[in-house]
Amino acid sequence: MSFLNTWALALSALALPILVLYMMRLRRHPVTVSSLMLWRRVLRDREANVPWQKLRRNLLMLLQLTVLAMLIIALARPYVSVPTVVSGAIVILLDASASMNATDLLPSRFDAAREAAEQIVMGIGPDETVTIITAGPSPEVIIGATDDRDALLAALRRATPTGGEADWHSALALAAAGARGAERFTLVVISDGGLPDDLPVMPGRVHYVPIGSQGYNWGVTALSARPGPDGRPQLFTRVTNFGPEADSAILSLEVDGVLIGARRLELPPGGSHEMITRLPEDAHIIRAYLTRPSDSRLPDLLPLDDEAWTVYEPPAGGRVLIVSEGNLFLERAFASQPGVRAFRASPEGGMPQERFDLYVLDSWLPPDGIWPPGDLFIINPPGSTDMFTVAGQSYEVAEIEVADDPRTAYLDLGDLSLLRFTIVEGLEWADVLIRAGDMPLLVAGERDGRKVAILTFALSDSDLPLRVAWPVLISNLLAWYAPARMFSLPDGIRPGETLLIRLPPEDVAELHIGKPDGSTIVLVPDGPEAIFTETDLPGLYHVEALASDGEIVAEQYVAVNLFSGAESSVSPAAQIELLGSETGGPEDGLTARREFWHIPVAVALILMAVEWWVYHRGAEIPFRAPRRA
Repeated sequence: MSFLNTWALALSALALPILVLYMMRLRRHPVTVSSLMLWRRVLRDREANVPWQKLRRNLLMLLQLTVLAMLIIALARPYVSVPTVVSGAIVILLDASASMNATDLLPSRFDAAREAAEQIVMGIGPDETVTIITAGPSPEVIIGATDDRDALLAALRRATPTGGEADWHSALALAAAGARGAERFTLVVISDGGLPDDLPVMPGRVHYVPIGSQGYNWGVTALSARPGPDGRPQLFTRVTNFGPEADSAILSLEVDGVLIGARRLELPPGGSHEMITRLPEDAHIIRAYLTRPSDSRLPDLLPLDDEAWTVYEPPAGGRVLIVSEGNLFLERAFASQPGVRAFRASPEGGMPQERFDLYVLDSWLPPDGIWPPGDLFIINPPGSTDMFTVAGQSYEVAEIEVADDPRTAYLDLGDLSLLRFTIVEGLEWADVLIRAGDMPLLVAGERDGRKVAILTFALSDSDLPLRVAWPVLISNLLAWYAPARMFSLPDGIRPGETLLIRLPPEDVAELHIGKPDGSTIVLVPDGPEAIFTETDLPGLYHVEALASDGEIVAEQYVAVNLFSGAESSVSPAAQIELLGSETGGPEDGLTARREFWHIPVAVALILMAVEWWVYHRGAEIPFRAPRRA
């Protein structure tokens, strides 16, 4: 045993004042009394009270001297030399990926990894520094190089695991920076394995501390909603068993909070089960989750991948039905738009039973006066309806004016050739986008919960289909029918990935982003786009764009799912390999200083309690007086 602070042993001189206090005799004042009969014992005490006396064995004195000795030893910081795997500049790389949430080590693997890091911190010597890095989707240096044990332990207590994959390349790049200028460098990787094979060469020594004991786990590894051949949404689901034994699980599906089905799946070891489910036409938010059957005997160590979300967003523009006798320009204009699936129907056949997002009625109206359920684009209306009134035809075309509106952006119709147009009245509910004098040529607005645009002339009566303005107009109208989304992520994103939000054309003062844990993040956008990076938790995120008056101008959901076989496969790795480095036990002759000052401090506290008890009981060490001749 040795001491780090040998100067503290000089405090042993404090024992002298204690001894002096016990050697000094009490001084009494003489008092005259009438009789000494009752003061015989006082006289005997006076005979013994000389200015200085020989030390007698006193339990209080021994306890006080022992407490002082224990405190002096603690201040001297005693230590013993023990074999170690770390020395010099030490970097602890703490795995904080999703698999470290596994519960084969209670309360979790990450807590066990944190305890292993604390043991390394407690064993460092005075000439050694420690840097702690958490390896998650965004690696972070939680504390820089320091030898302050209290600061290192506090940083470890603040560290938490994430719900995504670890970016090992970035984490090792941060770790390699700690080797600069160091004579000796040690990298300690505390992980359950799962590191990629193409990692860079690391300087110094690499020591691997394996975490974990079992590999039983199953999870949802794929969840995606797409339009089927008939236009109805379909859901693709995959469930995988990552354990070494066959197991079973119950898969449940919810659509907009309503349970639509549950199914028991038998999963072979390392096998998957895939299925396709037809969804309701108005499906939006889909949740799939796994539960354990009552007769299952195997554990599920990682609940993080037992749930997945997806958001069904119909394709931009959606399904368009063109009801026309035959209009090649009209059909090609819609077919050339991205995300649009155009269908054609003849007026004689009537309205199909299938539902479409947009109905284009070319010189035709439903004879029964019942409008289809989607949005409408009416071209050259042949008669009056409950929406408008047709007052006849006009061959007098005045100067054409185009309104300043997003639906008519980039349109140049100053020299449009137009033979005639229909006079339509009763359009107070719509905005006039193109006019000829006082007569509307194109109007658009909302009526009875649907968006309606009316072009008051036939395409064959103008040269509009021959102009560049024609596909531009269709594109603008489709953007109005189906507004551009803030993001298009049908398959969602992974934990830790960046979410790029495109702001709507309206003025947006704030973005409110609701996280799966119930918290809300507020962003103040500066420009046409905003970046959100706090996607560390798997689950459903709700994005709202608010105007300055607090009105919600746009909202959208995005799913964040693990979907990582490397993280869901929680079987721990006994060894890892870093190119150019060796992993294993301590080097020969490499030792560390293990301090145990806390032991004498604990002994001192116990002895102080004993001293208090002895003082109040008045105990002394018994002894036998020497015999006289």
